[in-house]
Amino acid sequence: MELPVTLYADCYIRGAYGSGTENPNLSMRCKRNTNYTIKSPITEVTDATIYLWPSNIYQSLGDANTGLNEYGLTQFTASNAKKLRTLSLGVYNNNPDKASNTTLNTITFESNENLENVYVAEY
Repeated sequence: MELPVTLYADCYIRGAYGSGTENPNLSMRCKRNTNYTIKSPITEVTDATIYLWPSNIYQSLGDANTGLNEYGLTQFTASNAKKLRTLSLGVYNNNPDKASNTTLNTITFESNENLENVYVAEY
């Protein structure tokens, strides 16, 4: 699974996928205002926890064509992503099998004053 991201600053992003999220299994060097694709190091993310940090420098998570719906999230929290401008929780993209996420039941936003675009698939 892949997720396009854009950051506000040059940095290393780190992530933890799976049940043992105390040990990061993703590290990637990124330049500011450049599009990157995060590739999940695990294939099955059911019942997995995903953390991406530092969360305050994410400009976008997903885009109009690719979103977090493939991850099958049950909850999503953007509370610490205060500068987030674009969030894609689900996109249709001519593939109805990957557009819906029937398990997502909690979305939390807090102080996301820069949020301009939220993509959510509905069909």
